[in-house]
Amino acid sequence: MKGVCVVAFKQPTTHLIGHFVSLETQEQQQSIIGFTAALANDPPESHPCCHNHNEKPVFWDLKLVQFANGDEAEEERHFDIVNVQQLEGGDALVLDTQHSDWIVKDHAHSKNTDTIISKHALSFRTRILKSSEAATRSVQKYFPHLINTTAAAEERNQDEWIVCIGEMHLTLDNEE
Repeated sequence: MKGVCVVAFKQPTTHLIGHFVSLETQEQQQSIIGFTAALANDPPESHPCCHNHNEKPVFWDLKLVQFANGDEAEEERHFDIVNVQQLEGGDALVLDTQHSDWIVKDHAHSKNTDTIISKHALSFRTRILKSSEAATRSVQKYFPHLINTTAAAEERNQDEWIVCIGEMHLTLDNEE
């Protein structure tokens, strides 16, 4: 599936929240997927020579919910995508399940290859980056449940949000 994705987070972050809307095609109905991400529980081993000791590569474990398309027989489906690599630093997220050989050691030498490699595929690249008030407005629009409702809380949190909007490619193994 190919579509548009919106991801929101605060810096420094240990969690991401987002949603994905696929582009409808003749072969496929539109899909709407919500997700949360936390720092990976069991990230792959990285090459120590290819990164600063204080800036190891970042990996995320995603939990996805594919919402029913209105068909009463269809139910929500849940998927886990493990060890999605954040390919570039900074606020503009670039995420991929294809691990960079420059950063990650060959999986063949790892004792836990099954937990390192996801059976699903995901690729996301930020095209629009929002921060400060623009990001807060986007969070209010796309994730209203994340915004504190009191004026004092909103004042404290207004400049902390980062919102990344971009194209995502997503392949889900339906056997899960």
